[in-house]
Amino acid sequence: MPKEELKARLEAYLTLPNLIAWLKIKPEDEGYNYWVSEDCVLTQFVQAGGPEFANLLVGSKAVYDPEASEDGDAIIDLPKGWDRAAGTIIWTFGSMLKRVEDLYAENS
Repeated sequence: MPKEELKARLEAYLTLPNLIAWLKIKPEDEGYNYWVSEDCVLTQFVQAGGPEFANLLVGSKAVYDPEASEDGDAIIDLPKGWDRAAGTIIWTFGSMLKRVEDLYAENS
């Protein structure tokens, strides 16, 4: 898929309501490792968005396609505040849900 089309699909998917809905179906006490991209909550969320996102990884500020990116360019930057919500200790889906709901309230 061309990078611009992938970027457009990611822009449509990367919303706080989508992230909140996904977090609500995750086990509240299950943990994630923010420092390991493959296990990060945001990588898991992106990859859950559909087969076209299955190989994407999330860094601290952006979404990447490690298979297609020769120069390390990001496909799309993460929405504002998402890195802070994911990286704040305690790393469980339940605590992440609370932080994302707070972020949503701040931005509404």
